[in-house]
Amino acid sequence: MPCSRPTGEGALLESTLLALGPVNEARARHDLRTLAGLLPAGVEEPLEQLRALGDHVAASFTTPAAHEVPDPAHLDVGRVLLERHGDELVVASLVAAVGQGVGWDVAVVTSERRALVAHRVCGPPHALSIAHEGRMVDANDLHEADDLWWRCSRELAGLIDARTA
Repeated sequence: MPCSRPTGEGALLESTLLALGPVNEARARHDLRTLAGLLPAGVEEPLEQLRALGDHVAASFTTPAAHEVPDPAHLDVGRVLLERHGDELVVASLVAAVGQGVGWDVAVVTSERRALVAHRVCGPPHALSIAHEGRMVDANDLHEADDLWWRCSRELAGLIDARTA
């Protein structure tokens, strides 16, 4: 899985997400900082960082059920932050932005159907399942490893934009 990491990645992902649509940037940044404040301090071990991100941030979001009709509101970053409910890819991006914002080396990995958050040091196979409210999973149980791709902020923006079309 190739991985590109621009300098200041956390700020870049956050800015990219906030530029996707009409978002109250001050409110969204406040919400992201509030979520970051839920993370415990002094967590150094990569798996523990991932677990903390799942337990304290990803668990506060829900995603639509597979049978639900797609709703454009689920792709609205500001609304997803406010309601803590949205498209799996948007939620994964927000969770990764929070982790990156505190300096953790996490990113979004995607397959054809799933968006997960993984730590670059220890995952995949270890990843947070956004569809399961941040539960740690073995990504090999979900898909073949070759089907998962690390996503940079530009790629995430493109994937989210494609879903709004």
